[in-house]
Amino acid sequence: MTGVVEIRPGALVSLADGEAYIIVKLRTADMVLIEHRESFKRKSVALADLRPVASADDDSHDVPPEQVNDERWEAARDKATAVERVFELGGGEAVVKKVAEEFEVHPSTLYRWIDNFSRSGRVIDLYRKSRNDAGKTRLSMRAEALMRSVIRTFHRTQERPSPAQSHRELDRRCKLKGLPTPSMDTFRGRLLMCEQRELSRGRGQIRRSNKQRLNKASLEGGNFPYAFVQIDHTRVDIQLVDGEYRIPIGRPWITVAIDVFSRMCVGYYISFDPPGMLGTGLCLTHAIRNKQEWMAKLGVDYDYPCQGLPRVVHADNAKEFRGNSLQAVCDVHHIDLRFRKKRKPQHGAYIERYMGTLMSEIHALPGTTFSNVVEREEYDSEGKAVFSLPAFERWLAHLILGDYHNRPHSGLNDTPPLIVFKRGLTGESGLPTGSLRIEADERRLYLDFLPQFERTIQQYGVQVDDIHYSHDVLRRWVGARDPSNPRRARQFLFKRDPRDIAVIYFKDPETDQYYPIPYRTLSNPHMSIWELDRVKRYLKEMGRSEVDEQTIMAARNDMVAVRESESALTAAVKRGRYTRDQRDAVRRRESPQPEFGPQAVGHPGDLPEPASPTPADGDATPGLGGAGASTSAPAGRAAKPFDEIEDY
Repeated sequence: MTGVVEIRPGALVSLADGEAYIIVKLRTADMVLIEHRESFKRKSVALADLRPVASADDDSHDVPPEQVNDERWEAARDKATAVERVFELGGGEAVVKKVAEEFEVHPSTLYRWIDNFSRSGRVIDLYRKSRNDAGKTRLSMRAEALMRSVIRTFHRTQERPSPAQSHRELDRRCKLKGLPTPSMDTFRGRLLMCEQRELSRGRGQIRRSNKQRLNKASLEGGNFPYAFVQIDHTRVDIQLVDGEYRIPIGRPWITVAIDVFSRMCVGYYISFDPPGMLGTGLCLTHAIRNKQEWMAKLGVDYDYPCQGLPRVVHADNAKEFRGNSLQAVCDVHHIDLRFRKKRKPQHGAYIERYMGTLMSEIHALPGTTFSNVVEREEYDSEGKAVFSLPAFERWLAHLILGDYHNRPHSGLNDTPPLIVFKRGLTGESGLPTGSLRIEADERRLYLDFLPQFERTIQQYGVQVDDIHYSHDVLRRWVGARDPSNPRRARQFLFKRDPRDIAVIYFKDPETDQYYPIPYRTLSNPHMSIWELDRVKRYLKEMGRSEVDEQTIMAARNDMVAVRESESALTAAVKRGRYTRDQRDAVRRRESPQPEFGPQAVGHPGDLPEPASPTPADGDATPGLGGAGASTSAPAGRAAKPFDEIEDY
């Protein structure tokens, strides 16, 4: 089930039976009162039981994140902004008329947008799909170019000619080029589109002007949970040890997301991996998802009702948070990603203060590095270290969920964040009733937030960082040409979880579904991208400038054999010295593993399954096409269902 469930009074939802219901009110942070749309019978259900209402006439696929930067997508986001403006003001005929006037559309148009958006709460439902005759332009490209040229070089001049005068100029230029002149109505339409864009740009753009309006409320904390989330990362002030050999392996990184309204920590991600798209995406994914399964696997049990898509995510200007991939995914899920102004630390005060509070608690733990050398003095952080990464994660969960969320907060009139969060949802203590947007497809969410890249598909499959991947699902795309330029090979979108590169995910352009593509040689070991980089560095130091997959895997196996020698590790521990490779090895072993990833992933749950592969020897798959190509494809790890996958 894909789509977003809008959790607010008046929202249309469904249950597993497929019947349509209307949310009457939020009873608690995880229970709602709903009313059947036809029988008007009411009952209370858990948020986890709600589903988006399927649209009977919607047979289209989502707009891929990599294709959301055109003008139609900008228009869809403006429509969503208008709809949310109606929700913010409480709805009603008067509000609709006011917002319609503000956005310069007819009220009936705005009602249509509201209806489309309410189906799933996703911007995609407001995206104007391509015509069935797309590619057969109603006007030639040369005529379109001439119209744009006339508008830019003639109509917008200081003399301000009328539309009729500009159309005559267009007619003159078309005749000179031997082209049919577009009609006056067509020209007026193009002119109106351009003028609206210029007007929006002059006003700072509709979406940007609304950002400024929201910024004022945001700095005050918003007016309901998940209205405004701040995210940041930092190096944790503690030395951790290997869970098996108790070797100090360094300080982890933590990425944290907090809800400004309630100061709740709505999500976090901790690992030894450096900050980047992965850590940011997994932190946001954790903030969005229901926390019950995560707590069960971690071995903690607290009241943790935080879930849903944030309206606004506020990050600093670090390069880890910037990038087209993250922006595109946030756009698809209707998350307004904003960046803190440089030299304006007050704009990130809440998350900065929270990070400081978190570190001060950690400074009381054995193995702390304190904030600086002066504070640490002669304290032996490595010698005192006792926490492994899993143990530290559990300790951190107890601190955040059990202590911090229930501790009186001075910035909230000494009210605990958990109570403020619940009041913000149910509308208690005079607060307005909040709303949540629950993502129904968590697997798709995980895949969307993974780093992406493009590759052509060859007879042998796909090559990424000198490693080959293959599967039958790729066969039909071997040698495909770019539709817009047949002289070029077609580039296809892939996703990869850097923590385990045994599988990459192919985004089929026709089905819009992700398919797992395993190693071509299934006997190759699991490894992270950082381990692959270390192997390549090792080979380079050995004088091997040019390497292939076989050399990489052989070198990796040699390195593992050396570092896993118990005598070598024991001697290293006794001497108090260990190599960088040994330290990095246990870091990788201790780091969180992908929940939906290649350690067990075959393919993401209910996504379409590729043809059943039956390799002969389980060790290699020939090419994907051409003479002698095998009709089998890798299986093994690529067939395990998501339900059996370990959480990250």
